[in-house]
Amino acid sequence: MGRGLLRPSIALPARWLKQEGVKPVSFRLTVSISAEDVGRKVTVRRQVPEGFRDVVGILEAWSDGMLAVRKRDGTLVEFPENTMVAAKVVPG
Repeated sequence: MGRGLLRPSIALPARWLKQEGVKPVSFRLTVSISAEDVGRKVTVRRQVPEGFRDVVGILEAWSDGMLAVRKRDGTLVEFPENTMVAAKVVPG
């Protein structure tokens, strides 16, 4: 996955829109990190069987389709790149 890869738009379910005062909303989830960002702080949302999980930390590796992010508590989270639904570099 490369920098700036766009995912399909996601819209709220129609049943939510039937509530009074609720306006339609749509947004895009974007993966805007690449292997060039190794060593930088990132936030990644990835799809897991139970739904979605987020991880924030230092991108330590991106090789052979696998990423490794070191969280602040020292935990290393490894996951396949094809599970990412959104990601970006975090300032600071």
